[in-house]
This record gives sequence, structure tokens and C-alpha cells, in this order.
Amino acid sequence: MLKTKLIALSLGLAACGALGACGQSAGEAVAGESGAKAASASCSGWLPDDFPLPPGTSLTTCKEVAPTRTLEGTASNTADADALTADLISQLKAAGFAASDSSGTVMPGYKLISFDRTGTHGQMQLSPKDGQLAVWIALRTDLD
Repeated sequence: MLKTKLIALSLGLAACGALGACGQSAGEAVAGESGAKAASASCSGWLPDDFPLPPGTSLTTCKEVAPTRTLEGTASNTADADALTADLISQLKAAGFAASDSSGTVMPGYKLISFDRTGTHGQMQLSPKDGQLAVWIALRTDLD
């Protein structure tokens, strides 16, 4: 429980820094499908191969402020954010992650998925933005 609270606190602090970095390119954009992996030159290997992303995800920004890494981009907006969240949680669980919908801790319309697997802990935030879905992922790798 304490580990989960520490993760949430550190990721919340990282979000403040990451939101200030919006629009700063840290690598080439990569289009993907559900189950795709970030593969820009500066973010290569940041996400496990089996880490699911929303359909049509393009990760355009990545930043590391040790010990937290953040990735940002956009995805195709879906009409049913609840179904997308449930699908991503299902895919995370199939890949061996403990995953849950933590959306009650963010603003209305935003979805927050917490995930944890040995070596990879973090949160994925999905939020509607300009007809697309903003995707923000924060990772911690120092809590094992």
C-alpha cells in the first residue's frame, strides 16, 4: 500500500513537469496500434514490448527526470472511453501487469490507469483534446 502511494505521489509530481514540456519534441513521432510500443530514437526501449497503447497512438515527446520517465502523444479518440480503458486494463493484465482504473482521482472526462509489474510501475492518462485523445504515460523503474 505504501509502495502504491509513493508511486502515485512521485508520478503526480512528474505530471507537473511533463505538462510543462508539452510540445517539445524529444524524438520522431511513431504511429502505432493497440499493443504498439514507443520506438522513437530517444525513447526506444522505455516501454516493454508487450505494453498496450490505445489504437492509433503517436508518441511524440519523452522526457526523463530520474527516476521518472514520461511519454506523451495522441491517439484516435474513441466514443467510449470506458470501453477503451477496460480494454487496455485487460491487455495489461494479459501481459502480466497488475492494472486498475484509477479515474476517480482525476478530472471528469479523463481516464487514469495504474499499472505495476516487476521492473515497470506507473500510470497512463487518457484525456480528450482537440478531437483526439491525449496520451500521457509516467514510468518508475526504481521501486523494485
